[in-house]
Amino acid sequence: MIRYKITDKDRETQYQNMLRATDNYNAENINQVGNLKASKIRSLVNAYIIMETYKNKSKVAYAGEQFPNEILFPFDIRPLNIESMAAFFARSDAIEKFLKVTEENNLARDICTNIRSSFGIALANCYPTPDIIMVNNHPCDCLAKLAYIMADFYDKPYLALDVPNYLNDDSISYLVKQFKSIMKDIERLTNIKYNEEKFTKVIDYSNQAKEYFINTVKLTEKYRLPEISRELYEIFATNPWGLKEAVDICKTLYEEAFELSKKLDSNEKWKKVLWVGQLPNHTFEIIEYLEKHVEIIYWGALMDSNMYLLDKEEPFKSLAIRSILYMWNTDRFKKSITDVYNRFKMDGIIIINAWGCRNLQGLSQMLRVFATENNIKYLTIDADYMDRNNYAFSHVKNRIDAFLEII
Repeated sequence: MIRYKITDKDRETQYQNMLRATDNYNAENINQVGNLKASKIRSLVNAYIIMETYKNKSKVAYAGEQFPNEILFPFDIRPLNIESMAAFFARSDAIEKFLKVTEENNLARDICTNIRSSFGIALANCYPTPDIIMVNNHPCDCLAKLAYIMADFYDKPYLALDVPNYLNDDSISYLVKQFKSIMKDIERLTNIKYNEEKFTKVIDYSNQAKEYFINTVKLTEKYRLPEISRELYEIFATNPWGLKEAVDICKTLYEEAFELSKKLDSNEKWKKVLWVGQLPNHTFEIIEYLEKHVEIIYWGALMDSNMYLLDKEEPFKSLAIRSILYMWNTDRFKKSITDVYNRFKMDGIIIINAWGCRNLQGLSQMLRVFATENNIKYLTIDADYMDRNNYAFSHVKNRIDAFLEII
């Protein structure tokens, strides 16, 4: 890929570029997100946050879905997950234009199209210029590389957290020191003073939201609440922990789940499958087809890290533990999936190999061995949520039907 620089960094210009890129997006052709009030609140909050990132006065950080945003909110920095933004563009024909831009700039087609789409959007100057780039070790190493290249694109500071893979006292202490160091870097680079009182409030909001989240998960264990289960994943992917709005979203979702549960028969039997891997939007053909036959439980929302409450007395230590829990190693990966599989009384596992995702392609072989050893029925599907040149529903439908017959 040729060396590239974003020359026009005015966010108002970038906002107009984004609008022009999506002017052929027709909302009438997209099914409604759902009937949940929580989903609508989340969508409005997301829209507001994204709009704010395009304002030149805002402080913006590119940060991933597993970055501890709690260390950003005390500085009034707005985190933006550019990979999730790519998913937004994927719901319009604009994504094809962005993918074409990457090919014109010699970016290899065999990398994950979520990452490649993000490159294309940046190359088309449709992202808001960041003030800072934040990244932590992630099961997807491409995200760290994407962040590093974005820092070069925009000539902006790059701050990285080295998150260990193993959880012990030394690894926790190592990460806590990094948190404190990186917050000093944020102060220096943004000229915004760290506010201890704000940080305490952020931790409190994070825990309040997470408590509602955990209680909602408990309801989905007992009752068939597919729309609720999907929204749990959407909240996880939004990574809103620390925002007051997150408390409102999670509280509303719990209340809706509770009301729905009172109207349902806990003995109603539906086949359940565990979805492991990247998740497309709710209108993607595979999701729509499966939901007619089975209840889908999304493992990503139920990882141990998403069930973890922060310690108010030692917030940095608990943020470190949560960050390490997000770093899957084989043992924790197996343990987490086994736990969810047994708690929810699953009938099978669906493993998604998204195009170019080395992470899941590597883990899928381990999962297949694990499923075989434990007599668990599983299905592996190759899909691409961004580039339809790499995927067609007709290619996988027969295999899905065969899997449904088996379970």
